[in-house]
Amino acid sequence: MIDIFSTHVLNRTVEHLERPASFLLDSFFGSVQTEDSEEIHFDIDKSKPRLAPFVSPMVAGKVVANEGFETKSFKPAYVKDKRRFDPNAPLKRVIGETIGGSMSPMARREAALNRALTNQLENLTRREEVMASEALRTGKVTITGDDYPTVVVDFQRDSALSLALTGGTRWGETGINVLDDLEDWAATVQTKSGAASRTVVMDPLAWRVFKNNDKVEKLLDIRRGTGNTINVDPMLRGQGNDKARYVGSIGDFDFYVYNDVYVDDDGITRQLLPEYTVIMGSRSQLEGTRCYDVIQDEKANYRASRYFTKSWLEEDPALRWLLMQSATTGCAVSSQCLLLRDCALRGDSMKVISSITLRVGTPEKMEYIPPGEPVNLPADDAKALIERGLAGKATPYQKEDDDDDDLLEAIIDAIGDLEPAAFGKDGKPNVKAIEEIIGRSISASERDRGWDAFQKLSNDD
Repeated sequence: MIDIFSTHVLNRTVEHLERPASFLLDSFFGSVQTEDSEEIHFDIDKSKPRLAPFVSPMVAGKVVANEGFETKSFKPAYVKDKRRFDPNAPLKRVIGETIGGSMSPMARREAALNRALTNQLENLTRREEVMASEALRTGKVTITGDDYPTVVVDFQRDSALSLALTGGTRWGETGINVLDDLEDWAATVQTKSGAASRTVVMDPLAWRVFKNNDKVEKLLDIRRGTGNTINVDPMLRGQGNDKARYVGSIGDFDFYVYNDVYVDDDGITRQLLPEYTVIMGSRSQLEGTRCYDVIQDEKANYRASRYFTKSWLEEDPALRWLLMQSATTGCAVSSQCLLLRDCALRGDSMKVISSITLRVGTPEKMEYIPPGEPVNLPADDAKALIERGLAGKATPYQKEDDDDDDLLEAIIDAIGDLEPAAFGKDGKPNVKAIEEIIGRSISASERDRGWDAFQKLSNDD
């Protein structure tokens, strides 16, 4: 007789269970990476779309330096889902069984085991789906747990690819052309990464605003099909994937609405995509990878795999335990993705410092505020960004008499230490490059003052 609780049988059983819903994982994280070590490594491509150099056929070729890539690593947290398997399960009616009982005790035991394993797999998949959402929305994944220090895995997505719309620049405001926005943002993604973003995923509220646009209503093609540029399989696999709906196409953009929730570690129910979220990406070029580290268990032979399940008995009292283990992080190792956050416009103003690019102003006069620069926003806009961890309230700073002079001098000295690559196309030094040297945040206007002073000093010399 087969022992259904043996390690081999348990893991083979989990492999054949119907997969839970995982639309983002299936859509954008198609690759799997395993490592038989304590750390997970990922590469960040640093190359740029350069041109091959022209030279005379009579002279030696021009040496072009390799731009290469940067490798980062971190030690992942360990997922452990431990369950007490009810010894009375074979004696109780299982869910769906006829009142009075129609199953044998052993059949009930198998059904209870299947249900417990399915729930463990659902929880693991949901954890990975939440991590995938965070990686797509923020370009980072934050991992925290019991006896595990909080770690932020930063995939170094370009700040221009995370954007919040505020004030009169939101979708739904008079004068805002949502289709022009999509074209502009797709062009930004392609400029930054070379990838053509054709898949657009929205939460229901963002979709409601988008579809009610007059131009969208005229152009939206709601016929559903498959072709070389779209694969709708993630909607057809797993339990509950009807939470992701294909809702139409315009040009080469395919639109999906994703509506799913989860209960976080504090017992709070949250939306997997926050309200008014839009994600643009390339399903074929994102290079999203699911990373799995070694299972630190002798019975797993210390091999790397997505999960490892085992069971054991305690004799007194008679008790069986089920344990599923995994060392995982959902990794977006490329930057071909754009997050859009469409905020509300109400209330008083609040000064914040955002970690993503903000679009502010009016349709006639839009302005893009880079990360790290203080900006006044409508209070509801600011609060929405703060709640989602995309901004912090700017702390009033009391200046001393010599602060301005000291900061100006520090900026001038930093500019003198910068490499040519730290200067933008306009010739000005990058704010971030200066901040890294002086160890504090500065505004664009403070950079400009320092740059003007630096040029003046250079000319005097």
